Amino acid sequence: MTSIIDERRKSLRTDVDEMAYISASGSSTRCRVANMSDDGAALDVPDASFVPNCFQLMTERDRIVRTCRIVWIKQNRIGVEFETKEQSAITHRERQFLQYLRDTNWQRAASLPNSSKLISKLLGNGWVERRGEGNNAAYRITSKGLAAKIRPVKI
Repeated sequence: MTSIIDERRKSLRTDVDEMAYISASGSSTRCRVANMSDDGAALDVPDASFVPNCFQLMTERDRIVRTCRIVWIKQNRIGVEFETKEQSAITHRERQFLQYLRDTNWQRAASLPNSSKLISKLLGNGWVERRGEGNNAAYRITSKGLAAKIRPVKI
């Protein structure tokens, strides 16, 4: 029986039982790769709430470093998509939102423009990180977001 998640995958995942390291913002933590494909992986982590939306993953065996973006979380297992090297162009609206996050300090969601679709896209691009949920949500710009702010605006 194929699950809904399996049907959305671009390529077949292979079961793996390998240690790896998650690295972001100067810190790292160990995790276990449960399964992997060319496009993504499922990782078992000590505490999913401490894993940022975008991070670097290095597998212990082959030492390949992959840029990852979380696409789902279920308890202490996270599903990640490997990002490609393509750089997304930034729109004027996205740059405006990033201006609210001038530095790398956390900003409460209540002090930011309320646009769930825009925020979702910024999170997906790895340009911002979210901490907390609902009224307790806070956002901060990532190094990718800072780089995106200086790119030409898509017209």
